[in-house]
Amino acid sequence: MSGGAVLALAPGPAGAVSPARTLLPDLAVPKPHEILIERRNRRATLRFSHTTSNRGDGPLEISPDVSTTTCTEGGENGREAYQYVFRDLDRSGAFERNADGPPEGRPVGCMIFHEPHNHYHFKDFALYELYRERTGRLVGTSDKVSFCVFDLAPLASGLPGAAAYYSFSNCDKDDGTHGISVGWADIYGAATKGQELDVTGMRRGRYCLVSIADPEGRLDEKPGGKANNTRRVRIAMRPGRAFVKKLPTPCRSTP
Repeated sequence: MSGGAVLALAPGPAGAVSPARTLLPDLAVPKPHEILIERRNRRATLRFSHTTSNRGDGPLEISPDVSTTTCTEGGENGREAYQYVFRDLDRSGAFERNADGPPEGRPVGCMIFHEPHNHYHFKDFALYELYRERTGRLVGTSDKVSFCVFDLAPLASGLPGAAAYYSFSNCDKDDGTHGISVGWADIYGAATKGQELDVTGMRRGRYCLVSIADPEGRLDEKPGGKANNTRRVRIAMRPGRAFVKKLPTPCRSTP
């Protein structure tokens, strides 16, 4: 695919030509299913899973332009990334891959070869923050975390147009297309490098763990879709004893 945009038109009422409905993704961040504290060499690390699901009308699809080397932070492996958005050309009301292309593309950042995971990632896909509940003070934050985005698990398979398409095998390819299909989710487990915050020396108490998908707001989503890109989880934590527990009540201080 190239970076050029394609305006998809379809016949409207009385033979008029009108733009077909855009089938945009809607990223959502459910609560982490794993959360733990790992102690090693006198260092305490809060580890947690991160899930990004797509509950939209169309897939999240990201491809590199292999002719570019403009993403200098990726070195010679850096590629400009494009998000591709489909339109409902057959007016079925749901995404159908063979009927709703070609998609429009626009630049949304970088894809790079991520050495710790030994495959390609879309940069700046997630961000993690930790707040002390009693004071509301930010006490820990991650660098923006890059992801190889693909379909790992079905989360809402009953949604119209839900069908897995994006494979982990694409992450190993310089020109591989990444994405999350409608009704599917990408999951990074607590043991994955990058899924941690240093909590060494922090006091026992209650904290708010915040996970954010697309923290730079680069990706197009359906109207209102950004509202569920952030998940806040209230936890009780005692780093010195490697103790952490998710609490059922919401965070009391809102970052």
